[in-house]
Amino acid sequence: MMHRRNLKLNIFIISFFALISMFCITNIYAYGENSNEIFSEEKIYYNGTIEDDFSDDKIIIVLSKEETNKYKDYTLADFPEVDGKSIVDLSANTVELVKNNELSDKNNSLIDFNEFNRILSIELNTKSKENVLKSIKELEKRDEILSAEPSVSAQLLKTPNDSKLSEQWGLNHIKTYDAWNIAQNANQVMVGVLDSGIDSQHPDLLNNIYKRGIHNTYTTLHRDFTDGSESGIPILEPIDPNGHGTHVAGIIGAQGNNNQGISGICWNVKLVSLRVADEGGYVETLWLINAINYAGSVNIPILNCSLGGDFISPALEEAIQSYRGLLVCAAGNSGDNIDNTPLYPASYDYDNILTVGAIDSNDKRSKWDGFNNLWGLLGDIASNYGETSVDIYAPGTNILSTIPDNKYKENSGTSMATPFVTGAAALLLATNSNLTTLELKNAIINGADSITIKIPGNGCSGDKNQDVLKLNISNSIRLVAFKTNDSGDTIIGTWFNEKDNINIPTNINNVSITRIDDGAFKNYTNLISIIIPNSVTHIGLSSFEGCTSLTNVALSSNLIFIEPSAFKNCASLSSITIPNSVQYIDSSAFEGCSYLQSVSLSNHLVAIGSSAFKGCASLSSIIIPNTVTNIDTSAFEGCSYLQSVILSNHLYAIGTSAFKGCSSLGNI
Repeated sequence: MMHRRNLKLNIFIISFFALISMFCITNIYAYGENSNEIFSEEKIYYNGTIEDDFSDDKIIIVLSKEETNKYKDYTLADFPEVDGKSIVDLSANTVELVKNNELSDKNNSLIDFNEFNRILSIELNTKSKENVLKSIKELEKRDEILSAEPSVSAQLLKTPNDSKLSEQWGLNHIKTYDAWNIAQNANQVMVGVLDSGIDSQHPDLLNNIYKRGIHNTYTTLHRDFTDGSESGIPILEPIDPNGHGTHVAGIIGAQGNNNQGISGICWNVKLVSLRVADEGGYVETLWLINAINYAGSVNIPILNCSLGGDFISPALEEAIQSYRGLLVCAAGNSGDNIDNTPLYPASYDYDNILTVGAIDSNDKRSKWDGFNNLWGLLGDIASNYGETSVDIYAPGTNILSTIPDNKYKENSGTSMATPFVTGAAALLLATNSNLTTLELKNAIINGADSITIKIPGNGCSGDKNQDVLKLNISNSIRLVAFKTNDSGDTIIGTWFNEKDNINIPTNINNVSITRIDDGAFKNYTNLISIIIPNSVTHIGLSSFEGCTSLTNVALSSNLIFIEPSAFKNCASLSSITIPNSVQYIDSSAFEGCSYLQSVSLSNHLVAIGSSAFKGCASLSSIIIPNTVTNIDTSAFEGCSYLQSVILSNHLYAIGTSAFKGCSSLGNI
């Protein structure tokens, strides 16, 4: 069932004139997949005027959930009320995946199918803004069309440059150097840059432009959406005719430690160019929708969106709701309170959006070349703000980064602040690839520092204070990161405090995790559940000893070694399944697991070590596989509730006191 949220505005444009489009909303009712189930969706009517800045030959429509679930192939004949030249399904890739059951794991897809509605684009034969508005009104008469709208324009967020203050002052200001003590690279993390492109030949970006092993037009993920096509034009070597996207990309991932230029937040990362802006920096809604839908379909987990507009677009909102990754958005540069004057996508209130304002090196709200605010009566060229709309602030004044033609330049604006947060998100995800989008967002917010900025007061009251959050990458990464050894393949602990549930990643910083080290989680008394990836072959000495609240353990299916005292005194552990790859359970491995009631042993187990299950008082029965040749001293001593034991036919030796104190056990 889907209940559409109230839809407000689209992307925001820096221009001399603010063009505002209005929508009216009403409810319609439809049947769900169960014919007895009735649900409502909001139908949104476009009330824009010919004065608005929109394409003169394109209409974007959103279909109802009921219509979406038909998986129909649409042609112009399905929309006879308009004189159409062509029709494109902007969500065709997703529809095909669902219709053909090609998604093996919908839960892990970056498309949210509960929020998914099909979006179509119709190109008209006659270029005329009047014709666009007339056609929209005709389409709105149909119940299965939730909204119809023109494709409007936006612009990249820029402000005039100030004089150069210092090279990359922002890195230290947000504790990047401290974070680099934990991780510097995000080799396996894809970051999509929704912008004017990226100069892929810049020497500081060249090695971080994502290329698959076989690099051709069929495998490349880089796309140019400015032609309006749903999947974009495949690009082998991205370019940037504007320069804005290259500057943004450098802040995220200019190659670090390469003896030239600058360093991005991530020394290495997989930058994906998703070009949605033309040479002049203008963006059409259609292009942005296509890019976001595409990013979801190819599972790009983080998108940098240093652009915005003040136009309503239900279709854009649908695309954002459907995308399950993190969309990091610029708050804008007009000095406004975007709680009261919403700008989009920054002002959308969704869990997957993180909106970024700009500060200077003194933790003041960034202001650029222009005039100062006079008692709140006049505007200024400054970072937008908003108590609820702006989540976090990052450096946005005089930021040095890459520009085309192998050059570097300082630019200012929330466009520059946003990629600091995007880069931080990529670095965090590299250290813990199992983070959900919401967990990733929360880690960035919860790790932030509190600062106080000045915002305009009311009337003649002058400025007033507002408490806000400033990005602190070091704090944030310590909320989610695992500690590893020098080679990176062994978990030796965590940077974060004890958590209830831990899901260990298969890879950290592009290195496969194969071992849980000695004492890695020892005495994590708050730990309730642990998932150990299938890459792990070795659980070390006392790895989980004393985890007294641990109740659920999912062991690696490729586990070979469980060393002494690995789960000793895990008093709440009730059941355990030993994978078939395990040949030896070492001494005291599960000693003192007093609540352990069920044990499924490996079919390839050879030996059970001394005191392996000593004191497991709740264990009632055990089947010893025929592969076991040795049960060592005190292996099951004190298992007072043990009533049934089936021994291996190939058992060679049973150690002293192996079943001592098993008072409920008869003959074996």
